[in-house]
Amino acid sequence: MKQGRLARCPACGFQYELSEPPYLEPFAGNPNPAGNPFLQFLKMAGIVVLVVLSAGALLLGVLYVGCALAFRR
Repeated sequence: MKQGRLARCPACGFQYELSEPPYLEPFAGNPNPAGNPFLQFLKMAGIVVLVVLSAGALLLGVLYVGCALAFRR
């Protein structure tokens, strides 16, 4: 039950004040990087580059060991 800016629970009678939630400006103070598509893209591109470089290093290591074993005397 509402009475102006006050409301009352019909079950227990507890009274509380009604108010509007605060307006949260986008990127104000502490920006949320999860909501920024540009930062998401940069993060994903960085992960992809690291994965490709890791795979390349692994492939070069296998190639080096294979050549070392094939051409040993």
